[in-house]
Amino acid sequence: MAMSAERVNVWLGAGKPHHVVRDVNLQLAQGKVLSIIAPSGAGKTTLLYFLAGILPIESKSNYLNFSFFGQDYNTFSKKERVGFAFQRQLFFEWSTIIESIVQYQKASGLAPDKRLIKQLLSGLGIAEAEDFRPSEMSGGMLARAALARAMSISPRLLLLDEPFYGLDELSRSRCLQVIRDYVSTSKCLAILVSHHLTDAAAISDKIMVLSSSPMTLLREVDLTPNEKSRSLQEATKIAEDVRALAVKLWLSNDSRR
Repeated sequence: MAMSAERVNVWLGAGKPHHVVRDVNLQLAQGKVLSIIAPSGAGKTTLLYFLAGILPIESKSNYLNFSFFGQDYNTFSKKERVGFAFQRQLFFEWSTIIESIVQYQKASGLAPDKRLIKQLLSGLGIAEAEDFRPSEMSGGMLARAALARAMSISPRLLLLDEPFYGLDELSRSRCLQVIRDYVSTSKCLAILVSHHLTDAAAISDKIMVLSSSPMTLLREVDLTPNEKSRSLQEATKIAEDVRALAVKLWLSNDSRR
């Protein structure tokens, strides 16, 4: 596996830390998309922060046998480029979108590549936004700009935290296809957190159903190998099946606590 980690545990908070992630195992191959679903507030974003190496300073974590293309966690978190599309699409208000993304490339140790940025913005349907400032853009446009920023550093790990907020159905479908194509072509790894199961079903190779906090693995659902985004009909059927399974698992898990 390109990425693997055993028994990941994460605590947040000073004094009496809150156990957020408990004994979660992760495995993902190159060119694959893993989706994570769990109840609201369970700790999905915290798990992504662990993988990005940006946990809050007061937090702590432990794990066994972490490997990312043969690197241990300390090496990975310091040296590996990780593209992260955050829930909040933060851009410099005083800069245009293209200049903000150029700064992101520089901060990642890369030479500016405006041609790549323009290609990404165009592919996501917002070519006209390159010279806009954030205040001149809708929430949906900012969400797509955040996706372009995350991919602009050619990451080997792409983390997507509710990346489609504010998008209409057609724009959402376009973004899903862009992400699936990007992952398949670049052979990077992608992890998606989304409350929209149809989105997860459209592009994922595996869906992990996790419990409420402390978040533990309840079930892994392996899907048919997928090089392209699935049709709406196919994704909807998968989403319905996973939703029914998740609700059953969550109710059963809560009753035992």
